[in-house]
Amino acid sequence: MHTAFKIKQEMFRIELTGEPASRDDILDWDARDRLGVVINSPFGATGASLLIQLVATAFFDFSGSERRRRPVYPDMHLFHFGGPWGNHWAFDFWPDYKEVFVPADRGAMLAAINSRGITHLLVPDCTPDIDPFRYTMKEEAIMRLKRSFAYGADGKVKDADVTVTTSDAMALADYRRTVFPKAFLTKALATIKSDPARPAGTAAEEDARIGLARTQERLVEVREDDTFRLAAVQRLERAEQLGGLTETFRRIDQGSAIDMLGPYSLLASGSLPA
Repeated sequence: MHTAFKIKQEMFRIELTGEPASRDDILDWDARDRLGVVINSPFGATGASLLIQLVATAFFDFSGSERRRRPVYPDMHLFHFGGPWGNHWAFDFWPDYKEVFVPADRGAMLAAINSRGITHLLVPDCTPDIDPFRYTMKEEAIMRLKRSFAYGADGKVKDADVTVTTSDAMALADYRRTVFPKAFLTKALATIKSDPARPAGTAAEEDARIGLARTQERLVEVREDDTFRLAAVQRLERAEQLGGLTETFRRIDQGSAIDMLGPYSLLASGSLPA
């Protein structure tokens, strides 16, 4: 829940069709809304890191919620298509049931999205598949979804109309923790005993220990020399050198977003990123 205290709306600059825009111009966030992010390559969700964090600010800033003053995690789910594709706990996809591991089957993916009541959906950009789903599955999703976006694992998407930029080091920290999980784990283990926010014997400390244990278990999901991971690392380091990170997205209608739930055969088979 660190995003409640460290990630603020003011850290991000937004453009819509090339013009300055606000968070509310691209989101339609209410008290019960939920974000779903589909991932289909190692650490692929880092390509949508800024929009994920922007949604987290919308969750915490909702009027009258007091969510920044009480212990709560943002209502966000990460759906691994045919994964697992690496631990994204650092973006506050927690407790761990909020990272959902789905077989490489688009029907199973839509069922997982529907069962969690997702209202804002981010999907990897691809050619839509018009093969039908089971009866009413697509209609249920269309009825509930409010905003949908296509994103790229490299932070870029064709025909983008939304641009999110940050120069804030804090906004890049979760990206770094994600693609360097061993370093994150080592530092976290060294500090947990002295963390005043997690006194020994409390539920907060136990939750942190569970998270660190899960991080240790999931180190094997992505090799350090994985091509996708290395590309994500290079993008992060380039952003740190230049003093800022920019990611682009394309708004898509609900039906198109659902049709873009796979197949992701090229990425899932381990082909090189563009």
